[in-house]
Amino acid sequence: MAKATIDLLAGNYPKALTASSGALEFIKKTVGVKYFKTLAIATLKAWCLVYNGKYTEAETLCSSTYKATLQALGRRHPQTLDAMGCLVHIFRCQGRFAEVIGTSISLDLLAAKGMEENVDTTYLPGRIHAKFQLSISRFANGEYATAELTLDDVVARAENTQAIGKKHPDTLQYKSEQARAALYMGNVDEAWNLAFPVVALQFELYTSSQIADRGMKRRLVKLYKEVENGGRPEQRLARVNELLDLVLRDASLVTLHAFLISTLQLVANIEVCKFQYLGGRADLVTARLILTTLHKASSTPAIVENAVLANSIALNLATLIKEENAPLDDLDNAVELFNEVYESRKSLL
Repeated sequence: MAKATIDLLAGNYPKALTASSGALEFIKKTVGVKYFKTLAIATLKAWCLVYNGKYTEAETLCSSTYKATLQALGRRHPQTLDAMGCLVHIFRCQGRFAEVIGTSISLDLLAAKGMEENVDTTYLPGRIHAKFQLSISRFANGEYATAELTLDDVVARAENTQAIGKKHPDTLQYKSEQARAALYMGNVDEAWNLAFPVVALQFELYTSSQIADRGMKRRLVKLYKEVENGGRPEQRLARVNELLDLVLRDASLVTLHAFLISTLQLVANIEVCKFQYLGGRADLVTARLILTTLHKASSTPAIVENAVLANSIALNLATLIKEENAPLDDLDNAVELFNEVYESRKSLL
């Protein structure tokens, strides 16, 4: 179970699925299917399935596990809430918005009550994550204003010293989605200011341990700080692109975490929105370089271990090409990318 959890947190989703499947089969034979540790590993495997894009299989396993956990441990137990949160994630990925909103509201209410009476749950990680699930469920349903307000609350709680802190991986994920919500609300400058410190910290968190060369590490640290702390706006996106190129210089050594990829897509999409709203201020050339690099990397499962993310990268790149009034050859490439997305989504959904 420990190996599967570590691989899942590190973004190594196929490895996490293999490890969780083996652990689940072993513990079933050892202590039975209804033991609380068996149920915990079953929920872990369901998370691994959904992050690998296997939604139907994930739903089947998670639904039965949720019911068994509910019966064994009660509605407010953290293990029950984890299984419920997995169902929320599955419904959202499948576009089942009525179910995702109803389930995420219930999850948020149960997490707020906690296991014991008269206990302040405001800064408990489980409580914060439940509210995050609700916010991105509302976002997926097109309720951008409500989602933005909820995400502001989520980030404020997570960054509090009583909670998990400003540089925790979960906090960075929350802030990335906060920036995305700001962008969808038309607040391009706010999204820009939120996203760049996050992408710098995620680069440092998820890639530095994979780089052995000391000279490269020193260069990476310099770039992390330049992206995080600002500098000239026209150079900031170029520094992100430089970071990505440097990290992928020896692609056989690096896996890009899904949360980092998501934020990289976001900073590129911010440029597209700047072009739409502000015209000449946008740097579509560098944004395209970032998305092109990610798209090439997505063909190597060891680098981008998530079929859903690979799909969204192709969609973002095609959309950018369409927006920048590209020549006919490039538009043909965009059409090919849209077809790639269509065929991929048919198989995934």
